[in-house]
Amino acid sequence: IAFAANGFAVSAFDISRTSVEITKRGLAKCGFDSVNVKVASIVDSGYGDDAFDAVNAHAVLDHLTAADAKMAVEELFRIIRKGGLVMLSFDGVEEEDFTEEHIEIEPGTMQYVSGSRKGMLFHPYEWEEIERLLEGYEIIEKWSNRREEKVVVLRK
Repeated sequence: IAFAANGFAVSAFDISRTSVEITKRGLAKCGFDSVNVKVASIVDSGYGDDAFDAVNAHAVLDHLTAADAKMAVEELFRIIRKGGLVMLSFDGVEEEDFTEEHIEIEPGTMQYVSGSRKGMLFHPYEWEEIERLLEGYEIIEKWSNRREEKVVVLRK
């Protein structure tokens, strides 16, 4: 909605049908077209090569397995044009991230087994891991915000 309100042509996708419907309702409520909002996976978006100038994946990669996070980065780079930007953010860590009941499905990646997060994956990334994940890509900016989220901007 913020991008559309600032004049950008917006396409969006999420693996969650509920999130897609919420986004469509929000866009419509603000008077924006929601036709380009769809259900899709970040590892297989369904968009063509070089379709966008930029993509933003907010707090997505840290809810995937390591293999899927790598595939997601590859997919995002496939769908942006040469010179395009990819903005990634990784959630900050909160105490309840570790106190909620979970199992470790691979080193560093938890899957919650009960409560409101049941089934959700979470991999809290440190900067060294982010840099390994993004090895070979051009990082043009990186920072942590007030909520301890880590943010990275890459250029294709």
